[in-house]
Amino acid sequence: LIRRRTRDINLKIRIVKVGQRSQTAVALVYSANLVKPGLLEEVQRRIEGIKVDVVMLSATIEEYIVDHPWSPFLQVQVTERPDKIINAVYDGRVAILVDNTPYALAVPCTYNMMMQSVDDYTIQPVVSSLVRLTRNVSAFMAIYLPAVYVAVVSYHPGMLPTTLAISIAELRSRTPFPSFLEAIMMEILLELFQEAVVRLPKKISGAASMVGGFVIGTTVVQAGLINPLLVVVVATTAIASYSMPSYSFSMSLRWLRVPMLILEIGRASC
Repeated sequence: LIRRRTRDINLKIRIVKVGQRSQTAVALVYSANLVKPGLLEEVQRRIEGIKVDVVMLSATIEEYIVDHPWSPFLQVQVTERPDKIINAVYDGRVAILVDNTPYALAVPCTYNMMMQSVDDYTIQPVVSSLVRLTRNVSAFMAIYLPAVYVAVVSYHPGMLPTTLAISIAELRSRTPFPSFLEAIMMEILLELFQEAVVRLPKKISGAASMVGGFVIGTTVVQAGLINPLLVVVVATTAIASYSMPSYSFSMSLRWLRVPMLILEIGRASC
């Protein structure tokens, strides 16, 4: 598929065998006159240094070549699209293809690459720039919006307009839990709901997500367990994380929400 999209004679492929038992073929795809100096050699050195018996997935290669394996953020771009791989190669990066695996890797990977989509190149530059700006705002909201809500409502209500502060105080008077505990409960419910919908059959996952979200949100508010405004905040946070072009990147944002809540509470308490 890559060869069908480009006839460039400078497009080179270097095969490396990985896995002491499986001897899986790993292909390094690069442009000979565009690859960044030293990048290909470093990638090949890291791949050849993988000492495992079997390599069946590209995720195994990703796990062993990244600089910070404990980081929640992507350090390798993962894609199934040949056009993305070609763009990465012509940007001077190296693509990694693993035999019998549909997912290709491209290194190095930066934050801006996670915010880009192939569809951005099919629309006007002004519009695509606005879309990318929206994604950056969404990424901020996906991480910090619940923490900011809890910090403002619990510790700095004076920052809110008087009418809004009174309205929030009336809503919170009906719930027995503090804002921090409410936020943690809603995050747990949201994660459980998202994982359940992902594993449902596709024929019912769409309807289940709409009906389940509506029923859960309405029920917890009517039961007096959760502040209605917090339901709106958490729902907005979930929608913001869904706007990311990469599902793996949206998972990283979801992972950071609870630590940010804990840090915000600790800072506000001090």
